[in-house]
Amino acid sequence: MIEIVSVRCILRHPICKNNLKQPHDYAGRIQPATGNTLVHMGEGMAKSSEIIVMEMLEFIQREGGHPKTWYVGVTDDPQGRLFDEHQVHYQNDAWIYRTAASELEAQRVQEYFLEFGLDWRKGALCSGSCKVYAYRKGISTKP
Repeated sequence: MIEIVSVRCILRHPICKNNLKQPHDYAGRIQPATGNTLVHMGEGMAKSSEIIVMEMLEFIQREGGHPKTWYVGVTDDPQGRLFDEHQVHYQNDAWIYRTAASELEAQRVQEYFLEFGLDWRKGALCSGSCKVYAYRKGISTKP
């Protein structure tokens, strides 16, 4: 059973800062005049590739944009990759990450999204990584 809890926060609200530091699955985007929305699903539960593809595809379609405007990756540190390396803004940009049951499951998710048309960087895969992330590329993100 997947529990879906939506947390709406005003900018600088303590729950945003505290939740962002915990090793769970998240998605984020800005909502006009209300602040950030973080979607917290199944606290750290590892998921199958099929469930992750479904959740991420739904998020990507809801947020919009051509598949080439999105980036997908696999890592063991999604927050570091998203917010430090790729310079994704956690309140203003559309991003998501999920924990796969295994490295193979994570790779399957990435392969699906590469076939779907998302961008990626060759050689960016870390051995043993089980977390899949995606974000919509913007003027401040790298790439």
